[in-house]
Amino acid sequence: MSETGIRSVKKPGRTAVPAAVLLAAVLLASAMLVSACSASDAAVKKGTAAYEDSDYSLALAEFDKAASQKESDPAILNKRGMAAFGLGRYGDAAADFEAAASLAEASDKKEVQKNAAAYYANLGDCESRMGQSDQAMEDYTKALQLDPSLSVVYNKRGNLYFEQEQYGQAADDFSSAIDLEKTSGDDQALLSLYWNRAEAYRLNGDQQEAVNDYLIYGQMAGDNLDNDYYAKLASLYCGLSQFDQAKENYQKAIQLAPDDPNLYLGLAQISLSQEDYSSALDQLSQYISQTENDSGADQKALAAAYGDRGLCDQQQGDTEKALADYSKAVELDPDYAWAYFMRGKLYQQMEDYENAAADYQKAQDLGGTDADQ
Repeated sequence: MSETGIRSVKKPGRTAVPAAVLLAAVLLASAMLVSACSASDAAVKKGTAAYEDSDYSLALAEFDKAASQKESDPAILNKRGMAAFGLGRYGDAAADFEAAASLAEASDKKEVQKNAAAYYANLGDCESRMGQSDQAMEDYTKALQLDPSLSVVYNKRGNLYFEQEQYGQAADDFSSAIDLEKTSGDDQALLSLYWNRAEAYRLNGDQQEAVNDYLIYGQMAGDNLDNDYYAKLASLYCGLSQFDQAKENYQKAIQLAPDDPNLYLGLAQISLSQEDYSSALDQLSQYISQTENDSGADQKALAAAYGDRGLCDQQQGDTEKALADYSKAVELDPDYAWAYFMRGKLYQQMEDYENAAADYQKAQDLGGTDADQ
């Protein structure tokens, strides 16, 4: 929300009158103008103080008084809009911001015209709050066309693109904001922007760019990093087949959130890909123990974990545990063809050909093979 702009006073028009009357009229008009200006300025001053104290009701009342005296002053309309916004009256606020922007653009004073960008940005904020994303996007764009130096507006438009899952455009806007903020010295703003762009890159499939931004964010944030940061970085490293870095970040995430089962599952997938069945067995057991009694757990994911642990059991030579885990996998997910196939192989090794044939048939009926996990 931007408060900016210089108040402009509308000058009264002239009419032809006798000289004696003219002098009296001028004196009277001057007195009325001074009185109006004084009353308006006093109301603005009082309203501003109330706004700064978050007393938006009083601020709105005072700015309303000021606006009644100077109805064509875009700066006062903007202030009144800000107070209405603070009260959650977004429709009223939008009307004031729209009027302020139109008046500012139509002004013949450059110092007034330049503030139209901020008014359009404020209008975009209202529209965004009211769920009018397309209109907000349009007004943020107007603001940037009038003043391309508004980094905060690039960020806001980027957030709108992000919400609309237009991650490439979001990343572009965050990039523009970053370029502008680099010279401002506002490290907190830059920190948020690097996170935003990293998220946009990640969801857009730009894995290396996302990693680069997460690393910059991590350097700037110092010790203020959570498990979500490390987990996302680990997942990206997995996508880039940089498994050592992925494991390191999963382990850091687990240190911060040992009760998050998905972290163990992510680590287990790396161990399985490296055929480190002993580590995978421990990690899958952690995942299973934390999710098996959770009624809200993803049953297919849990079934897959049991199936993977069955493979680890089998590789470790523990046939009974492998059989139990494969059986639990198909109990949780009766359509899990790979688990039927693997259990069939296990039955075959145990020379239980009847059960082996039944499982092979079930896997075939489901369209599964030994490669389909």
